[in-house]
Amino acid sequence: MELNLTEENKFSKQRRAGEDALRRSGLGYTIVRPGPLQEEPGGQRALIFDQGNRISQAISCADVADICVKALHDSTARNKSFDVCYEYVSEEGNELYELVAHLPDKANNYLTPALSVLEKNT
Repeated sequence: MELNLTEENKFSKQRRAGEDALRRSGLGYTIVRPGPLQEEPGGQRALIFDQGNRISQAISCADVADICVKALHDSTARNKSFDVCYEYVSEEGNELYELVAHLPDKANNYLTPALSVLEKNT
């Protein structure tokens, strides 16, 4: 289902309002904003973690699920909001920010180093 611009703006406003309410609630939280979801195996490609709604690349549902489970057990993820997608190469001259990329690995916790450079949203 594709959203038209009006529906997309309404959705974005509602999403922001929900996130703001969660931040003000006093509860611990982690807000994960994945790029477009793809049905494919996870753990195959490097991931980009960023803040600021600047990414638009895809990510597998399996990788998002893994990030969410790891975030439940990682204090570095507490009270943070972040975007996540597959690693990609920016167009030359279009490097607006430094991206943090990590290859998912079941043997170690890639989430802690990726999120340690991101700001808390409290």
